[in-house]
Amino acid sequence: MIDESKDTITKVWTEHHKTKDGMVSGVVPSMHYAEMYAKGTMCPRFVYALPKEQGFDMYYSEIHGHRVSFTLLETFKRLAGNAPPALELFHYADFQDTKDIVLMRGVQKWPLSPVEATFLVNQYQMYYRIDPERFKLVKTFNFSPDSFDFEELLKNVSEPALKSKSSELGYKDPMLRSEDK
Repeated sequence: MIDESKDTITKVWTEHHKTKDGMVSGVVPSMHYAEMYAKGTMCPRFVYALPKEQGFDMYYSEIHGHRVSFTLLETFKRLAGNAPPALELFHYADFQDTKDIVLMRGVQKWPLSPVEATFLVNQYQMYYRIDPERFKLVKTFNFSPDSFDFEELLKNVSEPALKSKSSELGYKDPMLRSEDK
C-alpha cells in the first residue's frame, strides 16, 4: 500500500470496512489529526452527552496516544480503569507524513448503536478540532474539574450539527455497516 495514492488508500480502507459490522472507519487529513492529537495529549479526558428518548447517556473518554476510548460514565464510576469501552477509536499514522492522511478505525460495542457511535466520533471532532469554544470545556474538565458545567455541555449537544456529513468534520468517507445509517 505504501506506493499507492492517497485516494486509492482511502478507497481501499473505506471499502474494506463497509462489510464489517460494529465498526466505524474514516480517513483524517494529517493536519486535522495533528491538531486533535496535540489537544488530546494536553487534555486526555472528557465527557460526552448522547441524546436518548428521555434524557442523555453520559460517556467518559480517555485518549492514550493514538487510541480514544469511550465508556459509559456510570460504568467508569463503578469500575474505573477496568470499565470496558463501548467505543474505541484507533488512529493509524503510518501515512501521516507520506500521504498526508491518518486512517481511523472504531470498534463499537453494546450499548452503542452504529449511529450513536458515529455521533460520539463527530462530538470528539467538534470538541477537539472544530470548535474552539467547545475545546474550552475540555480544558476546564481537565484542568479545573470543579468549575466544569454539565449544563453547558448539554447545551452544546446539537444533533443537526453533529449529524452533519462527517466529511465536513474531518473524516473522509466514514463508514458504518448498519441498517441504522
